[in-house]
Amino acid sequence: MRRKFFEAEESVKRRQALHLIGQLYLIERDLTDATPAEKVAIRTKRAKPILAQFKQLLDAWRADPTVLPKSSIGRATTYARNQWDDLTTYVTIVASPIETNRTERAVRPNALHRKNSLFSASVDGAEAYATLSTVIQSACLHGLNPERYLADIIDDLHFRRRAPSELTPARYAARKEAENAVKQPW
Repeated sequence: MRRKFFEAEESVKRRQALHLIGQLYLIERDLTDATPAEKVAIRTKRAKPILAQFKQLLDAWRADPTVLPKSSIGRATTYARNQWDDLTTYVTIVASPIETNRTERAVRPNALHRKNSLFSASVDGAEAYATLSTVIQSACLHGLNPERYLADIIDDLHFRRRAPSELTPARYAARKEAENAVKQPW
């Protein structure tokens, strides 16, 4: 939501929205060493009033005939109102961050792969691309270097050293971890 207002044209409304969002981020900065219970208490005490004020502004802007729905402030306002319930959950759910940057970065490779697969020459090519993309993302989820993982399993498959069921990212990662534990017993 912050990005929508940040990218909007310069105006008093934009500055008001960014100021309130900035106040929420300042609260979060103060919570780095807080316990989960303290985070909820402080967010409830300090962030809820700011969120209430922000909601009033959004509702006023929505009703304001000078804020055109297709303008950047109008689109930012509509987006914020549509996401309001999700935005406010961070107050009471400690594990919910105020921003989604980490999640967006994690999803970005999948979105890029999905977009790139649109240009496959055939259905078989698209399916092969999807399979490879899934294997690569699974390797990443298990903390593996995808290039090294693929090179190792292709080698194992070529020389028939292991069954394909032993080469899944999860089993491969477990085997490598066990091998490293044997090499370094301390």
